[in-house]
Amino acid sequence: MERALDSKSDSVFETLLHGIVAGEYRQGAHLPAERELARTLGASRSTLRDAIRRLTEWGLLEPRRGAGVLVRDRHEWSIEVLPAYLRFGDSDADSIGTLVRDLLAMRRGLFSALLPPVAERLSGQPLPRTRQLAKDAWDSRERPGVFAAADFEMIRSVFEAAHMLPAVWILNRVAGVYVDIARSVSGAMSPPEDYVESHHGWIGALEAGDAPSALVQLEAYFLRHDSRLLSLWGLNP
Repeated sequence: MERALDSKSDSVFETLLHGIVAGEYRQGAHLPAERELARTLGASRSTLRDAIRRLTEWGLLEPRRGAGVLVRDRHEWSIEVLPAYLRFGDSDADSIGTLVRDLLAMRRGLFSALLPPVAERLSGQPLPRTRQLAKDAWDSRERPGVFAAADFEMIRSVFEAAHMLPAVWILNRVAGVYVDIARSVSGAMSPPEDYVESHHGWIGALEAGDAPSALVQLEAYFLRHDSRLLSLWGLNP
């Protein structure tokens, strides 16, 4: 019975999430009254409240005592919304393309900023787990979800080895988002044949404490990967 309730709650959550990011529930407006919305969705009011609670945690909704539930502006949403927004967002193709480019640029910028202190901490320290995760990702390349999870964990393992806890905590928060996006956006694109070699190159530079070399090699991989991904979407790199 508990599993069935969870499944119904997930269904209501996904329906409301889809409706909000697709613009069916307008930003700045209120959701229909609880009783009406529960009837429309075929859900109990307790199930609906659970879905609203989860969407509130993601910044999409704001329950107001005596005034119903407000749909918040998308500038107030949290990163967890991103995969759904890419799939269902009410923006045009150019806006979505800009969002994808921004996301990829943010990833490159993050590593550009963090690799130098990471390399300083890791100088002379072997990273066997990171190397193994690169191989694990490559071996699972035919399964996009498994590949994305191993690819993400490879990156996370570097910050973990450097004991850079703020970075690890941030990555923990976005892990599900990253894997979901990677699975849905790049699932049709296999990793390059030199995937393991490319990653072992910058990993080796980190082990040697050579931040500039690690950064050049990782950025070169990202740029090649991002160009292929954008081209697959019909976007200019």
